[in-house]
Amino acid sequence: MSSNRKEIISARDIPLIENIVTWQGEGCNTGKRMYLVRFKRCSCHCPFCDTWSKMTDSQEKLFSIDDINSYIKKYQVSNLMITGGEPTLDKGCKEGCRTNLQATIDMLTFCHYEYADVETNGYNIEDLLHKAIKIQSFQTTKKINISYSPKFFKIEDVQTALMKCEYVSLYQDHLPIVKVVVDGAFSFAFARELINNGIYKPNNLYLMPLGTNKDEISESFVKDVVPLATELKCNISGRMHLTHNFL
Repeated sequence: MSSNRKEIISARDIPLIENIVTWQGEGCNTGKRMYLVRFKRCSCHCPFCDTWSKMTDSQEKLFSIDDINSYIKKYQVSNLMITGGEPTLDKGCKEGCRTNLQATIDMLTFCHYEYADVETNGYNIEDLLHKAIKIQSFQTTKKINISYSPKFFKIEDVQTALMKCEYVSLYQDHLPIVKVVVDGAFSFAFARELINNGIYKPNNLYLMPLGTNKDEISESFVKDVVPLATELKCNISGRMHLTHNFL
């Protein structure tokens, strides 16, 4: 092992607020057993964020690649979920720590997994996608899925997300899936333009309900998600970590 590689995997400078074995609760990998690692910092402050209390109340602890690989081996889990917070944030939490993006790339490169799911709001999805493709080209036993969940606070966010989707759609063999929380007019506009303009095919779009408990999620399903998914002929996704309280 080269000294540089040894330093990368042994340095305890990956800032996380959570690392647990659980199941993926939403999207195309719902139900998969995952080793979840969660960043604290994010570029968005979404009013419907289901991890806001963790992000505000939890303190970051520093891990190494070796630490994470030890957990993967201990719990015999072959799938890795990298979430947040925002995994592509390129600002460090403090001097001497990897940025979220650097830590994400290092984990995808050096961790012992077969399948990885990276959940991003798209902050730096382009760089993430390029690095993920490169990693898979050299480590052919690894499969990396990028789940892009854009957030909408103003109409300009819709156009930004559509442009990102147009760009990543060029990489058909490594196409990120798109997950949208249906939470108002902007999310409706984005989903419709994404499919009706032919930027994405319906099978790669997942619509998700708004809410933090079973009643709110059920209401959102009936009122918004199912009608829009029926119109666009796309997928729907529950949010099992919220409705079944396993995370």
